[in-house]
Amino acid sequence: MAAIVNLLKSGDYQSLKKKVTFTFDDGYRDFLTGALPVLLRHKAPATVFIVTGMLGEKASWSGNSKHVQLMAEDEIRHIRAQGIALGSHTMTHADLTTLDQEELYRQLKESRARLRDLGESFYAFSYPWGQWSSQASGAVKASGYECAVTVSGEIRPGRADIYCLPRITMRGDMDFKSFQAFFLPADC
Repeated sequence: MAAIVNLLKSGDYQSLKKKVTFTFDDGYRDFLTGALPVLLRHKAPATVFIVTGMLGEKASWSGNSKHVQLMAEDEIRHIRAQGIALGSHTMTHADLTTLDQEELYRQLKESRARLRDLGESFYAFSYPWGQWSSQASGAVKASGYECAVTVSGEIRPGRADIYCLPRITMRGDMDFKSFQAFFLPADC
């Protein structure tokens, strides 16, 4: 994320065309066995956006994943030591668009402090459920984050807002041809 944000800030869009980073929301424990070995084998850059106030707990925010285990602090420190960047996904997976100002800033500032304690020095943020607003985006910036990502939107480097960066969502049923379609012109 840091390299991409730096290229966006400098306007070096030619170099940006050759960059990719993988992002993972929530910090599920299965990242350790499913994604980490592949990322390390291919030396692929990645950021895991963790729910900093729930390390080692179950993902209680969703009916579909409420029994899924999150990585514990020692596992988070392990992936950080392997070169995986950490980002914030709030303290409790809170939808920032529904919070009052005091709780909004608490979620952001405490989570950023927790990232620092875990050894992170570039502060990236991912909006839970991709829900954001101009107020939430402004609070993310004011809380000291260097960028924020959403879950959708058109990727337009020349007009990118580093506090609302879109991502391509990968699904388990996506084949390689569908993945390629994101990067190739329609007539290819």
